[in-house]
Amino acid sequence: MNLLTKALPQTVAVDGIDYPVDTDFRLMVEFEIITNGPGTMEDKGEMIMPLVDRFFCGYIGFDVNHAIERFMWFYRCDDQPQKSYENNDEKDKAPRPVYSFDIDAPLIYAAFMDQYSIDLVCIKYLHWWAFRSLLSALRDDHEFKKIVGYRTMKITKDMSPEQKKAYRELKRIHRLPDYRSEEEKESEFANSLDALF
Repeated sequence: MNLLTKALPQTVAVDGIDYPVDTDFRLMVEFEIITNGPGTMEDKGEMIMPLVDRFFCGYIGFDVNHAIERFMWFYRCDDQPQKSYENNDEKDKAPRPVYSFDIDAPLIYAAFMDQYSIDLVCIKYLHWWAFRSLLSALRDDHEFKKIVGYRTMKITKDMSPEQKKAYRELKRIHRLPDYRSEEEKESEFANSLDALF
């Protein structure tokens, strides 16, 4: 959807009926904190269902699977690709988050204040899709963007030994916690070994 030509959605259609929804950015930030945080998929599912209920303003008078599908449609901003993950060419490898609304909250807050004069703590309302657009357009000179850059930086053979050492240290300092299960970690390790041979 083109944000410049259409009004931001305040409802979502389920089975041909438009339902009013909570479009404020805070709800989706909570969702992303849960999905990228610790816990099993089952635990996360139990924490997410109340968010889906809040999203539909307490009314889910239809199939829960449809509700989750429409919730995810809204979260993805009309199926626009998210940029909270590293680009990943390996199909079997789960994408790793490159930022955390939990850990990076102070940096995101400061960047919004500096660039947009938007106080994310005091603002009464900001549509999720508008928030995502603003987040993706933050200038590279903000500390938040620099840290995301360190996390995503590829260390290449073209770099000097000093550069490699410095960037490895920056990646280590700013690394996000790895909440993947042991099975997911082992799978990634096995895929890495397969790629070598």
